[in-house]
Amino acid sequence: MDNKQIPDDYRNRHYPVKENMRFQLFAWKMQKVGFLLLFLFIAAACLGLFSQGVLSNASTQSASGNMRLEYDRFARNSTDTNFIIRVKINKENQLTTVFRGDLLDNYDIEFIQPLPDTSFISDKALTLTQPISKKDTWYSIYMTLKPNKMGYFTNTITLSDNEKITFNQLVYP
Repeated sequence: MDNKQIPDDYRNRHYPVKENMRFQLFAWKMQKVGFLLLFLFIAAACLGLFSQGVLSNASTQSASGNMRLEYDRFARNSTDTNFIIRVKINKENQLTTVFRGDLLDNYDIEFIQPLPDTSFISDKALTLTQPISKKDTWYSIYMTLKPNKMGYFTNTITLSDNEKITFNQLVYP
């Protein structure tokens, strides 16, 4: 293209400042791409991609449906993350819950409600035992954990009657 077909605004200038309009057009395009990426990053953060929110909320259940877990897929290192375990009690007088996997090495237990009657650690597993007063009802355990390392962690929750849930959580720095 010769200079007669290029609009005046897009011609290289030499006065008062020397400009390369091809580079300027490239810079303007990169600025628009940067604004778009920043908007997408903020939208993802608001939706929960980096911690609590719609994208982070997850729930899973055992094969029989007698145990459910609500948790966050994404967590932040050194910030609280909540777990709600719901169990259908059919016949037992006590509930024994066993936590295996990365839980003991990578999380600090901040809160458990209701408090267990007994708890002990053996073979890299945390076992909690709680009395049950009503049968044929749903029983809930609320836990608040604080990740102390970043990474992708796999945990397993097993009940005394072999109900089992395995779940994963990504912990950001």
